[in-house]
Amino acid sequence: MADRERFVDRLVSRLLGTGVAVSGLLLAAGLFTAAPMGERLLHWGIVLLIATPVSRVVLLAGAFAAQKEWRMFWASAGVLGLLAAGALTGAGH
Repeated sequence: MADRERFVDRLVSRLLGTGVAVSGLLLAAGLFTAAPMGERLLHWGIVLLIATPVSRVVLLAGAFAAQKEWRMFWASAGVLGLLAAGALTGAGH
């Protein structure tokens, strides 16, 4: 099990690092690009920055299910539900 846990840890680390790096590049490019393309780059940079930790929860939920750690899977599913509810209720504001 230790090898699988290390693999998941490395995968999560790469996911978060890549998400933040690409988001940072999009945000930086958006600052130095004329409108409307600059605004689109800024928008997608922020979307990616928000989606990065959400994708971490999805990845971990899948890993917990694969390892049959159902309590942690359901906890992750609950977190995803709360994130979805927050996104849906805040979408109109």
